[in-house]
Amino acid sequence: MLICPQCNRKFGDGYTQCIEDGARLAPDPSPPTIAPGTKLDGGLTIHHLLGVGPTGEVYAAELGGRAVVAKLLARELTADQRYTQNLARLTANLAKVQHQSVAHLVGVGDLRVQGRPIMVREMLPGRSVAERVFHSGPLPVTTALSAAMELAEALTEAHRAGALHLVLKPSNVFLDDKNHT
Repeated sequence: MLICPQCNRKFGDGYTQCIEDGARLAPDPSPPTIAPGTKLDGGLTIHHLLGVGPTGEVYAAELGGRAVVAKLLARELTADQRYTQNLARLTANLAKVQHQSVAHLVGVGDLRVQGRPIMVREMLPGRSVAERVFHSGPLPVTTALSAAMELAEALTEAHRAGALHLVLKPSNVFLDDKNHT
């Protein structure tokens, strides 16, 4: 795992620079909270840490033979009772959203590590917009416009269901190999 010395964002293999600010990455001396290969109750197997952000640690994992993403929520957030109540409402609303551009929740809060809930969602195909731009340069205008329209449709469906995306940014928007969100 590598870390950006400027923004403290963590990266997996294959990166030498931060996709947010361009800083050169350094080895991260802190181990992930959940070790690769850990098998949790419910059949969730942790493969490796994908990254760390303000809301928690994100892991590539497997559940029932399918690739998933498991997010261990940040300790600071889970200590706030208002946050956990809002999270419960948000995830209940998000579970109602049926849109091709919205990652489907597999489970929330049933599994815990160190008292912190884990949010499990489907693994999205492709790469994030931030990764694509970092590795390949700006998106073609037609791709960007098409992705923006699909994202707007997905957000409209989520908002209708009462779900909000709290951290919408290029590293949280994925494009598949056909440039769909």
